[in-house]
Amino acid sequence: MSGSTKTPHSRNAPGKSSVPEPKAGLFSGTLMTFAVGMASGLMLAGLVAFYILVSPSPFVDKGLRKPSSADKPAASAKTEEAQAEASAEPPKAVEEAQPAKPPPPAEPAGTTYYLQVAAFRANSEADQMRARLAILGFEAAITQTRRDGETLYRVRIGPFQQFDELNRVKAALLEVNVESTVIRVLPE
Repeated sequence: MSGSTKTPHSRNAPGKSSVPEPKAGLFSGTLMTFAVGMASGLMLAGLVAFYILVSPSPFVDKGLRKPSSADKPAASAKTEEAQAEASAEPPKAVEEAQPAKPPPPAEPAGTTYYLQVAAFRANSEADQMRARLAILGFEAAITQTRRDGETLYRVRIGPFQQFDELNRVKAALLEVNVESTVIRVLPE
């Protein structure tokens, strides 16, 4: 037997190579890899977007956000109990008209008002809040005070002489989820 004759038991038929032919179709090698990569990338992007939307904002979370109803389940239960007790009591007799309360005394001349946004123990935190307010379009100042042997850094907007302007700024702060407290400063 010579080396040129092939037996029928041979693996390779004459003229055929041992490399398999590529499969033709929609999910062949490169296209399948591309599809799997795109799907996993989209899933990862979706998970990151969900995490960002669900996580609390670092600017709003420093006690500036109003507590939601989910944060206070015990308080709502107490409110419901108080309402139930109030509805269980018999109606009281209508009382006679009480004299009107006297109007509040006029403010002393030179009284100014501020909107206090926050108070911090660290100056760096107060400066971050002031910078955040500046980004939102509000000009704030940091004042330093001592309370109970501790230094506090207050972040305030103002002074305001007119209530209309104070209320307008307070409403604008609420629109960006920043709570504020009105501070009255009497003249010395």
